[in-house]
Amino acid sequence: MYKFITTGLIAAAIAAGAAAPAMAADGEKPLVRCIDITRMSSSKVVDNQTIILKMRGGSDYKMTLAHRCPGLKMQGTWRHDAKSLAKLCEVDTIEVPVNNTGNVLDSNFTPCIIDSITEIPKGSDTKAQ
Repeated sequence: MYKFITTGLIAAAIAAGAAAPAMAADGEKPLVRCIDITRMSSSKVVDNQTIILKMRGGSDYKMTLAHRCPGLKMQGTWRHDAKSLAKLCEVDTIEVPVNNTGNVLDSNFTPCIIDSITEIPKGSDTKAQ
């Protein structure tokens, strides 16, 4: 089952869940292995490699893709196959529609691998937010 994630409108959400997270770069909180998509309220596509995940009742997260994902910023939408776990995890794949019809259901999709998910410190004033 696919969940479609659109800037400003999301039916699923994300929460931290992992053992001993790895350290992140430059003042960011530790990396998160997976987040629970049932807590996500929206997402903001920053560029072709970065998405901000807005959460209900907790911290927001920055999801960085392993490589630039063509069309992500232009389309502003993506989907993730949550299967039965309802989790979004590092090394999972998101998909971006590659047509211009505006109908996601008629699209072909480009797969893009998630490299990292990092908690954004409260009160942080980064360009990604």
